[in-house]
Amino acid sequence: MFHRILLLLLTVTLSCTAVRSQTMYRLIYGLPPEMHPSDAFFVMYDNGSGFVRINGVDGSRSEIQLMEDYATDANGNTDTSMLVYQGISGLNLNDSTPAGLLSFWFKLDLADGMYRPFAVTTPTQSGTPATSNIQSDSLLNTSPLTPVFVKKYFGVKEDFYLSQFGPRTRGGLTIEEQKTKLFLIVVASTHDETIGPAVDLDAQKAIRMFDTVAMSLGIRNNLIIDTVFGEQYSKANVLNAINKLKPAKKDIVVFYYTGHGYTDTTQPKKLYPFMDLRDPRIRPIPGLDHSNLNLEDIYESIKKKGARVNLVIGDCCNDKMNSYARILPPPPRPGRPRSDSILVIENLKALFLPKAPQSFLLAAASKYEKAFTNTRTGSFYTNNLLQTIRTRFYRRSEKVNWQDIMTTAKQLTVFQVAAKKNCPAPGNPEGQCHQTPLQKEN
Repeated sequence: MFHRILLLLLTVTLSCTAVRSQTMYRLIYGLPPEMHPSDAFFVMYDNGSGFVRINGVDGSRSEIQLMEDYATDANGNTDTSMLVYQGISGLNLNDSTPAGLLSFWFKLDLADGMYRPFAVTTPTQSGTPATSNIQSDSLLNTSPLTPVFVKKYFGVKEDFYLSQFGPRTRGGLTIEEQKTKLFLIVVASTHDETIGPAVDLDAQKAIRMFDTVAMSLGIRNNLIIDTVFGEQYSKANVLNAINKLKPAKKDIVVFYYTGHGYTDTTQPKKLYPFMDLRDPRIRPIPGLDHSNLNLEDIYESIKKKGARVNLVIGDCCNDKMNSYARILPPPPRPGRPRSDSILVIENLKALFLPKAPQSFLLAAASKYEKAFTNTRTGSFYTNNLLQTIRTRFYRRSEKVNWQDIMTTAKQLTVFQVAAKKNCPAPGNPEGQCHQTPLQKEN
């Protein structure tokens, strides 16, 4: 396992000029009964979140935030032939009042495996649409956008316009910033077969992500990785990795855990999970008295070391003991064209080199909740969090901060898990699943 991750780490590459991380369409559609045409600028990011700007024929302008999922058929089963981008919040830009929500449907083209725009519906229209009401659609990834076109939807001082046409940063880090070290501790219960492949996937993604951060900032030679998994997986080795940390005030510390977790019912004030650090291969399973650590206690210990940025992440259950994570169907993997995005160095610096110290504690599930996984992308929360961080590398925005990232990752996780009907229980006849990430700062 360790050699496999190192090999992946050595082969990671990143273009600091352009990557493909978003899909953009111009859609002209009509809603019943009048079918008056509305003009929409549709943007979807790789983390499954996005938005649409809509210009109505009556001069109205609105923006709707979107979340991605597969459609479901009449029996509640997943329909992979249709993707739906559901509106979760909306704003009328003319008067700042709430806007009506819409859903944007994309249908699978079997000829090339790509999803194409198919229909737009309102909440009053139930079920999957049978016919299309899109009058025209234009993929905007095939040629560069022009300022004149984008100004039809966005002001010149708005985030999206600046991300396309704003000034590019030429400078990098100062001499002092170049001395910054990034300490990464990854703890993963890779020998536990009850979790499936999710833990391996999570650990690989975490290492790739923060290697990308270090490389993009130009401090990859200052990246220090300590891994605790496989034969080394134990409470003693986790404590040793934390005790070895000697960050300076300008440094970055990231602690990431993926494995089993639980809540201690005798400690109701402990909202964050305990990590189960027992060797999962030992039978009978030993007691937990000397093989657990609380995620919040780790957070407090790391904070005391005084780094500029402290990020502690735990992707594990926060339910009663022996309540194991449930493997759910994976989120969509839509085939859709991507457009180029430019890495914005200020975004990276805002997150990892802020002027004032920042510390954040993130857990995948609230007290008495499970953390869900799938066999393709690993744990839902880890995938959503890391994908959201990545999208912020390439978006010029005043909202590039950890609060925005945590909120978006939480919304994605709640939305994706709630769409699954794999959790039947007393009082929950529909079997809807629930997972609400928990977070705090400073």
